[in-house]
Amino acid sequence: MTTFPSHRTKINRAMRLAEVGEHRTTAEALLRALPESVIARVTGNELAELLDAVWKLSRNSKTSAETEVVSDGGTWDEDKQPFRELA
Repeated sequence: MTTFPSHRTKINRAMRLAEVGEHRTTAEALLRALPESVIARVTGNELAELLDAVWKLSRNSKTSAETEVVSDGGTWDEDKQPFRELA
């Protein structure tokens, strides 16, 4: 990962420790969303915890949105990404 090269060791440790680290593309996207000032202040362990917490929030938000869509009488087409209203 080329983002934040001065924190490479810390990021590598966090990626090994974090559950989301098994999903490299997702973990890298989450890292890019974090300000460098935050990454600079936390340890590798703390960064792993932060990545997993943000990942969990993201998954919970998606589940919530899907539940709302269904309760509004529709479904979400995962492949094409549109909302489909059910008759």
